[in-house]
Amino acid sequence: MTMMMHNSYKSSSQLKTSLDNYPELQTYQATSEEKYKTIINSIFYLLITILIGVPLWWKTTTPYHASLPYNEIQILSSRKIEITVPINVLNFHAELDDQSLHQISEIFTRFNLEQQAFTVTNSSDEILMNYHVNTRQMMNQLEIRTYTKSLSNDILSFWLTFEKNLSLLNAFNIKGTPESFENDHLIEQRRNSSSSVYHFLLLPMVNIDNLWLEGMNFNKSTTSMKPFSIIRNLLHLNLIYIFIPSTIMSSENSQPSEVLALHMKYLLDNVLIQTNHLMKLVRKYDNPANLSPGQYNQIPRIIDKPLSVSSMYDVTVTVLTLDDSVSQLVEESNEISVWTNEMLINPIPWLKAHVGSAFKNWSPFVQVDFYSQRLYGVSAELLKKSQLSKTGNYTFYSQSDISNLINYLESFLGPPQTAYADNLDVARSNPGLHLILLLNTFKRNNSHGVDCPLPLRFHISSYSSVVITDYALVPQWGGLLSIDASDCMARTGSTKMIAQKIIYVIRSILGFPQIKEMYFDRDVDNSHTYHIQSNMDLNGQTTNWELNLWFLRRTIECLTETKRTIESLINILQRLPNMIIRDDVAHEVYHSCSNWSLALDNLKKPDEINNSESSHNEIMCFFGLTFQYAHNALISSNGAFFDHSLLGLLYFEDDQKYGIYTPLFVPIGFALFLSTYRTIKLVFRHKN
Repeated sequence: MTMMMHNSYKSSSQLKTSLDNYPELQTYQATSEEKYKTIINSIFYLLITILIGVPLWWKTTTPYHASLPYNEIQILSSRKIEITVPINVLNFHAELDDQSLHQISEIFTRFNLEQQAFTVTNSSDEILMNYHVNTRQMMNQLEIRTYTKSLSNDILSFWLTFEKNLSLLNAFNIKGTPESFENDHLIEQRRNSSSSVYHFLLLPMVNIDNLWLEGMNFNKSTTSMKPFSIIRNLLHLNLIYIFIPSTIMSSENSQPSEVLALHMKYLLDNVLIQTNHLMKLVRKYDNPANLSPGQYNQIPRIIDKPLSVSSMYDVTVTVLTLDDSVSQLVEESNEISVWTNEMLINPIPWLKAHVGSAFKNWSPFVQVDFYSQRLYGVSAELLKKSQLSKTGNYTFYSQSDISNLINYLESFLGPPQTAYADNLDVARSNPGLHLILLLNTFKRNNSHGVDCPLPLRFHISSYSSVVITDYALVPQWGGLLSIDASDCMARTGSTKMIAQKIIYVIRSILGFPQIKEMYFDRDVDNSHTYHIQSNMDLNGQTTNWELNLWFLRRTIECLTETKRTIESLINILQRLPNMIIRDDVAHEVYHSCSNWSLALDNLKKPDEINNSESSHNEIMCFFGLTFQYAHNALISSNGAFFDHSLLGLLYFEDDQKYGIYTPLFVPIGFALFLSTYRTIKLVFRHKN
């Protein structure tokens, strides 16, 4: 200490001696006022750096995280999907009293409790089915008279008359139903409404001797020990007839209520709702349903991977022909010739009138838009050589040839979603499919005759055999349809079948359950007999129960994918805390969770149960509305997960530290350090 004081004193004395020896240096020394200002300035900049600069630097270098609903996401992820199925049982059987109907309700309640107990013990993702049953006794004098008046030996005549009479009774809670019905259909006049309630009509199998339905005989069902059901092909109503043989009512070994309840549950689980298939969707794997593909051929093929879920689909129809001009029509031209000319001029009007009309009852929940393009001078034969059949009366493409043909065709085709080609948001673009119409044209010979080309067909493998058909399905892409030369076909040829095939291809690619008429179950015990009425007379339109089934499947897919996407996003944010989350991304997450919650709530307690006394005309199909919620949730979750800002604004600490902040702040920090050091020296020297 003594040494330090001695050195300080020595330094001061030396400085004083030099100033005395050189008086001109006195003018260059800082005055006390200048030293005071220097100290104040240094302290001011130091405080600015500490109080403002450092917090601002810390704030700007911290990644921006908009708040996310973590608690709500955790709650939604832990919720099981509960589906409430509204069932309305209308009894027209005199031997089934109120107690029997009450027993049917109790049995379904038991089914609900058994499944709830199973889902509690099973920790895996499961769907909880809840059957909400309302029973109604239709045995007063007016209703008995209505039923008796409708009785007919022919089953088809019976139900058409019976449904017309039921509409006058307002049996389905449909207000304002007109008294006159075109084509004798019950609800076909009510185009603006759709119901998700499943109406089961219990009827005695008496006075109906002719059980021929669409070429199939069910007369043996009158003496069997099991009920016989018919699923009607109505557009806006789920209507199932259950005919009860007298043997069931007179049997001492079985309870009619239990037999009927088990039969209704079987129809719901295996045909109308297909619970097992929904379970597979939730369990993250999916096997194709064991259903026949349609009405027009016997190809037992199901599209394993349908087109992605969307509320809008773009269908591009491409017409391939070697002709470069429209042919001259004569008075004797057949329907196919006129149609071929329409396809070469502008296919859109015909597509909207005959194909697009089949999808009108999908709106407002799903919209199918049509676009067209024509390729003149292009032939499938020029792109890929077809093979000649053994009989020599047609050419064909095998399944491997179809793949090669599509590869060649894609160089001529535009994108399916042509109307949205300028949309850069891939996650929000509409999925699309291609339909290729191969128009075979005739050639004029020297004698002014017609040389008909060989028809083009497709060989599709079907189990152990090969099916010959004029159209082919390509999963995730579209289909091809071969049209024979118009003047080489019969003059009675109809374009209706062409439209039906196009509709079938679109429905198949969209993942629609293609169900052929089934009248016996596929179980070993063969304890259930049912018949699904053909939809051939609906011009390709979708029946109400099939549309509900499609909506329900797609809803489960959307909810499952939404859950995976949101959980993956949260997992990424937890693993990469430096990822920036903008407000618009957070808004998408909030919007997704909101629709996710609405979809789960609507499945659990649909509006048609809350408003059971109100008109179905005032209530939209709750399956369609739930699909809309679920699809909106999926769109928002994909929009958040695939937002470019998540990676474009990803914050890397080392890059920011050594690339920006170190070169920027080191020169400023060095000057600030020297200024602070000099201030400290001045303060301590002044004190000394």
